[in-house]
Amino acid sequence: GKNNMPHSGDHDIDLNKLRFSNTKLYGRRSELSRLTDICAGLTDESCPKPPEMVVISGQSGTGKTAIANQLREPVKMKGGYFISGKFDISQRIEPYTALVEAFTELSDMITSDIRALFRLKVGIQNAVGTQGEALTDVIPALRRIINREGDIANVSLMKAGNRFKYVLRNFVRAICSPSHPVVLFLDDLQWADPASLEVVRT
Repeated sequence: GKNNMPHSGDHDIDLNKLRFSNTKLYGRRSELSRLTDICAGLTDESCPKPPEMVVISGQSGTGKTAIANQLREPVKMKGGYFISGKFDISQRIEPYTALVEAFTELSDMITSDIRALFRLKVGIQNAVGTQGEALTDVIPALRRIINREGDIANVSLMKAGNRFKYVLRNFVRAICSPSHPVVLFLDDLQWADPASLEVVRT
C-alpha cells in the first residue's frame, strides 16, 4: 500500500521525540489478520488441511519480519510450534543454515517440555526409522530427540540431499497435528542456498 507519511509542509515533526513501539505494528492489521486466519485453520480438527506456504513480500524495512513474529504467541497458545530461521547472503555457500537455526529452536522447545518429549519421541523414531543420522548430521541439536542409527557414510552428496529432504519431511509429519501445528518462518528467503530451496519446494 502507499506510505501516507506527512510531507514537510503538512506537519512539523520533532524526530528526536518520535518514538515507536518495538512490539506494536502500524498499518498492518489486514495482513496480520489474514495470517492469523491461516494459522487458525491449522488447528481445525474437523477439516484437516495439507501444508501451506505463505510468502510475505515487500521492500526491506517494511515490517515483514515483525508481522511474522506476531504469530509466535498465538501459535504457542494453540499448542503449536512457531520456529524461525534467517538466511544470510554471506552464508549462501553453506547449505541449510536457516533450517538448522529453525529446527534447533524446535529441538529446544520439545526437550524443554518433558510431556511433549514423551508424547513425540516414539512417533518421531518410527517416522525416521534408521535414517535419523541423515538429520542429525545436518542439525546436531536433533540428536537430543532422535536416536542415531544406520550408516550413511558412503552415500553420495546428491543422495544425501534427497535423503535429508525425505527424512525431514517424515520428521515434521510426526510432530504436526491439528492440536500441535508447526509454523516455519524463513526470513530473507532471497538469500537461500539451492539445497534449502529444494527443501522448501517439497
